[in-house]
Amino acid sequence: MSDTGIAIKPTHKAVKDYYATLKGLHAAGGKRETELRGPFSDLLSKLARQQGWTFMEERPITIKGHRIAPDGTLLDEHHVPRGHWEAKDTTTTSTPKSPRRRPRVTRSTTSFSPTAPARC
Repeated sequence: MSDTGIAIKPTHKAVKDYYATLKGLHAAGGKRETELRGPFSDLLSKLARQQGWTFMEERPITIKGHRIAPDGTLLDEHHVPRGHWEAKDTTTTSTPKSPRRRPRVTRSTTSFSPTAPARC
């Protein structure tokens, strides 16, 4: 793949399949990150394969001495990480135990962080 990336249009089959799957999940009441991450993972996996790349879920990485595992990582043909995906829920993450305690709520985000290409 060139450093210019790929152009993915909303009409791409993988993207259309993704939105069709989301529509079905939403109709069934699916709203949480854990319910919706599978279709996005499938989308990234399909698009990665078309480029000769690999998509890996929960691949551990170490950043500044801390071990983390993003929801997904895209690896190029040389197994160099080219991007990480992390999704967050919009729903309440805890139940209040007292009337004064408020539940934590996070905004829905699906972020994809491209990594810089390796220079040889």
